[in-house]
Amino acid sequence: METVFEISSASNVVRERSHDDRDTSRSKKPRTDGQESGKLTRSCAECRRRRIKCDSTDPPCGQCTWYKVPNACYYPTRQKRTVPSQESFLAISTALEKSNEILGVLFPGTPLDSLSSLSREQLVALASTTRLNDHEPLTADVSDDPLMCLETSPETDFSWDESTRNQEPSQRISDDVNGLSLTLDSKSSFLGISSITAILRVMMHISPGFRSSIDKFQSSIVEDKNVEGGNQIATQNDEVHLINAFFTHIHCITPIVDEEDFKSKYAQGGDQQSPWLALLNMVLAIGSVSTSEPDETSQKIFYARAYENLSLDSLGNGHLETIQALGLLGGYFCHYLNQPNMANVILGAALRMALAMGLHREPASRAKELSGLHNWATHETRRRVWWCLFCLDTWASLTLGRPSLGRWDQETITVNLPSSSDPAGIYLRASVEFCKIGTALQDRFARHPPISCKEIFEFDEQIIRWRENLPPMLKTSEPCPPAQRMARGLMSARYQNLRLVLHRPRLLTTAMLRKPYNELPTEEQAVLQKCRSIATEIIVDVRKDCFPVQQVVRNSVWFLFNACMIPLLSLFSDPNHEDVEIWRRDVENSLSFFDEMSSWSLVIRRTREVISAIYEASDKVDSTALPSDWVYGSGFPWDSWDATTFWNDVGLESLPDFNPFEFDGMEFGFNNETAYGL
Repeated sequence: METVFEISSASNVVRERSHDDRDTSRSKKPRTDGQESGKLTRSCAECRRRRIKCDSTDPPCGQCTWYKVPNACYYPTRQKRTVPSQESFLAISTALEKSNEILGVLFPGTPLDSLSSLSREQLVALASTTRLNDHEPLTADVSDDPLMCLETSPETDFSWDESTRNQEPSQRISDDVNGLSLTLDSKSSFLGISSITAILRVMMHISPGFRSSIDKFQSSIVEDKNVEGGNQIATQNDEVHLINAFFTHIHCITPIVDEEDFKSKYAQGGDQQSPWLALLNMVLAIGSVSTSEPDETSQKIFYARAYENLSLDSLGNGHLETIQALGLLGGYFCHYLNQPNMANVILGAALRMALAMGLHREPASRAKELSGLHNWATHETRRRVWWCLFCLDTWASLTLGRPSLGRWDQETITVNLPSSSDPAGIYLRASVEFCKIGTALQDRFARHPPISCKEIFEFDEQIIRWRENLPPMLKTSEPCPPAQRMARGLMSARYQNLRLVLHRPRLLTTAMLRKPYNELPTEEQAVLQKCRSIATEIIVDVRKDCFPVQQVVRNSVWFLFNACMIPLLSLFSDPNHEDVEIWRRDVENSLSFFDEMSSWSLVIRRTREVISAIYEASDKVDSTALPSDWVYGSGFPWDSWDATTFWNDVGLESLPDFNPFEFDGMEFGFNNETAYGL
């Protein structure tokens, strides 16, 4: 008991000393600065944070002095609380209900959360696009939609037929997608604002005599009957030559087939299963159009063989070789046959089959992959097949104006990029990053309202950054092996073409408005000028970079055709511009190149005829012959909008899964200065 008493006494002594110390600290004068008026709080900020009682003395208070934080002691101003009256509450509730009713009328079915981030211009545009409600008749007039003449929907009874069977030669060299058919009405498949057809429709809209000139041209076409070749039987030596041509000119661009495995299986006789026969004959068919001989008939025998082994039944047999064959057919050969719609469908089937086989997913465990060279090569081939399909679909879709339907989603597509152990892998990695930007742009084109100047500048910055961050071997103009020359030139051409397609929609709508160039906003003038300068660069570079290989010549003609439409449209829309002579020179240089290449194929000859016909029609444009009651912009129905409202800024950040592209050439782990003779 004595020990317990001593401990208790000691504890009391400690408490008394602590109490005395705090009493000493509280001997300071009570705070009087505003306390009586109620303007300051009774507890300092630090005591409120620590949740301890404050003695309310002049700063620093006793507690802040005790805890040695005098600088943290201050008394914040007391917040006055106001309680709304019942009358104010009812007024606010009534105003909120009326606001919700008005928003429901203006934006039916649109969540309010999605409206809060939109600017005034975006809200006006959205309200205008949703002005028709479900109670209006289906025959309501929608002719005031600004994009109706650029994105004309097909007729309800329209059906396209791109089958080469039972077609005349002249029918096989044109279609409603590439513009060579000069389709000016709704009798075509759906094509958006980034298509060639949109340009032709603008020309027809701003020049009343354009249609009659084109009709006259089409009636004067004389079919070339001397295009059918005799039946050819390919020998094994011919096949080896074509296989080598494929892997020389195509493989570095699209390494969808492993060269070593393919040649090894071919040397062993292959097998008689449909997947292998389809792939073998597609390689031979594309190899036949990748040689230096301008012969458009040698590929027919191989295409017929591949066609026999790619029936509907093959879609029910998931096989990697079937996917590879479909990828080559839809990504290359259908475009060679001028069947872009069929190519789009076939690539879609190939992508769906690849998804079913799990090519879009990286294996959860890489133990088996790392256990041997064969397993590593198998996984690498699967990766390259997936990314080749991704690139082929993007390249072919950029000028269709159709949505990508979720081609790229970084949350669901987890497969790794291909290895950079060879030049083909390096080109493919760079192409994948390029196509991610292209896919984001394609989806933006498919959305309303149309892309704004601000977005164009942002996209262009991303594309230029991609180009600047390429490894040196992809940018240099120094001589390189033949296997890489076509790939490097094609990558450069696609870079320029993507920038051209990016700027072109503004040129179209400005042409529809018929507003003088000097009255346009500065940023609008910059976009138009950039579009025209890029077209001039392409026209100059195509002649410089072209070399005598069938696939190279056809690619060059296609990019030149796209670029040539810009000066042609400018001649229609702005015939008094100071750069008219430059535009005429660009068109005439293009016609000269088409003349030089015309012996390669009927497509090139038809392309030259189309450009020449449009050029002749542009000579008949008279800017002074406008109606007396013409008002700038009246040729393009804008309803109650103006250009600023229509071209609102959505911004890249609003695009789903869009990440600013950062590309580091060092991540390839490739010595660009010494490898492969560069």
